[in-house]
Amino acid sequence: MKKNGIVVLLLVILPLIVEMSCSKDITGPPKETSASMVEILVSVSGFHPPMFEVKSGSKVTLIISSGDNRYVVTFDDSTLSNVMVGVNSKDTRSITFTAPVAGEYPFRSVEAGLIGKMVVF
Repeated sequence: MKKNGIVVLLLVILPLIVEMSCSKDITGPPKETSASMVEILVSVSGFHPPMFEVKSGSKVTLIISSGDNRYVVTFDDSTLSNVMVGVNSKDTRSITFTAPVAGEYPFRSVEAGLIGKMVVF
């Protein structure tokens, strides 16, 4: 019976000791990540928000949602020529890419005549 009590005690205490030794310090400042998620709503009234900022070299996930029509969103700069998102009415799509060097990068929906801007710092 003593042996079973020790085994049970070890099964209860050992996981707690392991958890405490592996716990992370959550009291410090938040860690900076190298990824950005940007959500943009596009409708006949424009891009919302019309401008966003990201850090050069970071992974950017651009999430485009359509409020009313079909849109194709592209960047003007040739370094971002592979970044294109097409959404149908009431649809949401995303694409992930690496932010280029610092600068301003206009994006647009040509068929709707809408223009927005990504600022890379």
